[in-house]
Amino acid sequence: GCAQNQQTPSTAQKISPEQTTLQTSSVSTETPLTTETPKTGSIFDYESLPKYADRYYRYSKQAYQAAIKEKSIVYLYFYANWCPICKEARPKILEAFNKMNFDDVVGFEVHFNDNEVTDDDREITKNYQIPYQHTTIIAKDGKQVFKSLEKLTTEKLIEEIEKARGK
Repeated sequence: GCAQNQQTPSTAQKISPEQTTLQTSSVSTETPLTTETPKTGSIFDYESLPKYADRYYRYSKQAYQAAIKEKSIVYLYFYANWCPICKEARPKILEAFNKMNFDDVVGFEVHFNDNEVTDDDREITKNYQIPYQHTTIIAKDGKQVFKSLEKLTTEKLIEEIEKARGK
C-alpha cells in the first residue's frame, strides 16, 4: 500500500505547526500549503491557491487561464484521492516541481471522480478528454503537447516539461 511509498519531505516541503495543511478524510495531511508567489508581476495571485510544491497547486480555472495568458507551460495531473496509482505518483510530482526552477512552468492537480471534484475540474477534464485519473497533460499556449497515462518518474516528468519548454 501507500505506507511503503511514503518519503521524507524535502526541506521545501517541511512545515511549521503554524502553517495550514490540506485536511480531508482521504488525503495525506503531510501535504503543506505554503505561500510563495511563483512569478513576480503575475496576473494571478497564486498565493490564494492550496500549494503542494514549488509552482504546483490545486487546480483553479482562473489560475489556469492566467498561466495560459502568461505563456506558461502548464502541467496538469488528473488526481483521484482514492487512486493508488495517483497516491504513488504524487511524491514524484512534488519532487519534480521542487527540483525544477522554471519561471515559465506552472502545475495543477485536477481532481477526477472523487469527493473533491469541482465544476471547474469537470470542465477541464472534459476539455482535455481525460478518460481516467492518473493522466498527465502538458500544455503550451493552451494546446496539449504531451499526454500520458503511464507512471512517470521524477526525471521523466522533468524531461517532458523541458521538451515542452523547447518546442
